[in-house]
Amino acid sequence: MSRLLVCAPDHYQIAYEINPWMSVKRGADPTVARVQWTALVTMLEKNCGATLERIEPVAGLPDMVFTANAGIVAGRTVVLSQFRYQERRPEETQFERWFESRGYQVKRLPPGLYFEGAGDLLGTRDTWFGGYLQRSDIHAFRYVGEFLGREILPLELVDPRFYHLDTCFCPLSGGEVIWFPGAFDRYPPGKGSRFRKRRRCGSPAMRSVSENMSSSRRAVRSRWGGWSSWGMRRTRWGCPSSSSPAGRRSA
Repeated sequence: MSRLLVCAPDHYQIAYEINPWMSVKRGADPTVARVQWTALVTMLEKNCGATLERIEPVAGLPDMVFTANAGIVAGRTVVLSQFRYQERRPEETQFERWFESRGYQVKRLPPGLYFEGAGDLLGTRDTWFGGYLQRSDIHAFRYVGEFLGREILPLELVDPRFYHLDTCFCPLSGGEVIWFPGAFDRYPPGKGSRFRKRRRCGSPAMRSVSENMSSSRRAVRSRWGGWSSWGMRRTRWGCPSSSSPAGRRSA
């Protein structure tokens, strides 16, 4: 973990509903949000050795706190997101200004293509995976891959509860990932998820997540707390390094 972009929850609230988990009736407690956010950034800086970059929150843009959705960063190049829902599109300008003011080379996709950044693009040391259908478009990964010089393997997300790849897929150190099979398409019917058929070489070893994976569950519980009881699985990708290594995200 090196550099991360964060945004304080000064204006965070449930102001609209764009996924099955959001409810304006339940809302959010701003005091609790601030306490939790402060505890998180303190842990990242003091316990994890991360360097945090901060973007100023903007009134009327409550979801700016989800900075992983700003885009995807590789080195000093950033491919900005283009949000599917109108409610989040004003964030694009804010993130673009922030990256440009700090000397990043900013890349934009063609108009009409949706891409929601690191929420839908995750990788291991050897391979990058792109989630599509719910938010991002599969055709967006062609441009993202060209901009960053990396191959991206697309994975279709079929359950609206898992609207971003990072809600059902978590890379671990050592070339393993935790994933929830029910979030992905099945091809052919009854033969298992297409995720298995996108392997680069060999057959991945499939193992159910067990009690000794508690540390890995914590890595994904920050998004929502129910993964450990939803049949998550762990896969090891035993492939040699590809010609386009994934590298490490810096934001």
